[in-house]
Amino acid sequence: MHNSSFEHYITHLSPTDNTLWKAMKQLKHPKAPVLPICKPNNEWARSDKDKVNVFATHLAEVFKAEHGHTDDDFITAPCQMPLPIRALTAAEVKAELTRLNTRKAPGYDLISGQILKRLPRKTVVLLTMVFNRMFTLSYFPILWKYAEIIMIPKSGKPPHKPTSYRPISFLPITSKLFEQLLFKRISEEHAPATLFPSHQFGFCERHSTIHQVHRIVNEIAMSLEEKKHCNTVFLDISQAFDRIWHPGLLFKLKHALTSNYYLLLQSYLADRNFAVRHNNILSDRHPIKAGVPQGSVL
Repeated sequence: MHNSSFEHYITHLSPTDNTLWKAMKQLKHPKAPVLPICKPNNEWARSDKDKVNVFATHLAEVFKAEHGHTDDDFITAPCQMPLPIRALTAAEVKAELTRLNTRKAPGYDLISGQILKRLPRKTVVLLTMVFNRMFTLSYFPILWKYAEIIMIPKSGKPPHKPTSYRPISFLPITSKLFEQLLFKRISEEHAPATLFPSHQFGFCERHSTIHQVHRIVNEIAMSLEEKKHCNTVFLDISQAFDRIWHPGLLFKLKHALTSNYYLLLQSYLADRNFAVRHNNILSDRHPIKAGVPQGSVL
């Protein structure tokens, strides 16, 4: 029975529908099982339900708000009324829909990129109306702020510790679609040169690590040419995405962006929550008080 089912699987692999590519990927990168996880009380979590709750408790501590110093009066001060964000057109939304990556995993709503690409024009128009109302109200729907998180083991780390796993957020594809359109609007009104320092290459269009390496090599060569000392410091920030301090981020956003974008991003960060998923088992929900979701466009 096993041989016949395997033979049926092999004979139906095809390069046209990506089944052959997926089979080769599984052979090259076999999925490692999640071993028992050590709880804070030194007991072992063996069932899937216990594992996801251990991961969720660990992430809830990571996403806990830090107490730092910032100008709270500036953050909570009323914003000036700016010009409204230029409304989206159905053609813009349709164009962005055609560029969706259908291989991306959907969020909890199971609406995939392939489904969104096949939406009729009437539904695209209605979706455009929802997006424009989000611009008008500076409001991000709470149902799009729920993330299902899977844990990916880090290579070379002890597999029984929850700190040895990297969280990856599965967000609704519709949310990512809106984020992409919002990012384009922000880029149209705020040039990247005004938002990012000239020496930053991450998250900047047409910039890569190779360009950063060229810049560093050029700095070293110039120092040697001018017979100067060249000091270099390399920092690796642990959990950089997961521990971002929201008040500090909002402080910078309010300085950099007009109030309509600032209020929308403030709504985007507020009231986020998550659950950890493993083998179709979900943990309890927990709030996110710090950090930004990995997998988000913004």
